[in-house]
Amino acid sequence: MSDLSTNLETFKSQLKNTLSSLDLSTVAAVLLVVAGAILLYDLLVVVVASASTRRSLMVTPTLAHLASTAWTMRDDLGLSNMIEYRSFQSAYPVLEAIRQAMEKYQHQD
Repeated sequence: MSDLSTNLETFKSQLKNTLSSLDLSTVAAVLLVVAGAILLYDLLVVVVASASTRRSLMVTPTLAHLASTAWTMRDDLGLSNMIEYRSFQSAYPVLEAIRQAMEKYQHQD
C-alpha cells in the first residue's frame, strides 16, 4: 500500500510541475493549429469528395453536434447550477449597490 501511495504522490508532483511550467502561448498555438487542420480537412472533403459522402466525412458538423449535446446535458451534469451560482454570487454586491444608488438619486431631479 505504501508503494501505491508513493507512486500517487510522485504522479501528483509531476502533474503539478507540468501544469505549472505549461506555457499558455504554446497551448494556444497548438489549439490554433488543430483548429486550422480541422478546417483544412473539411475544405479538402468539400472539394474532393462526392456530394453523397461529403457530409459523413466532415468533422465540423460532428464537433458542432457534440458541443450542442454537451450544452444540453449541462443540467444533467450539474454544471449550469454551479456556473449560475458563482456568477450571480460575485455580481450580487455590485448589482445591489447600483440598485440602491438608482433609488437614492432617481428622485432628485
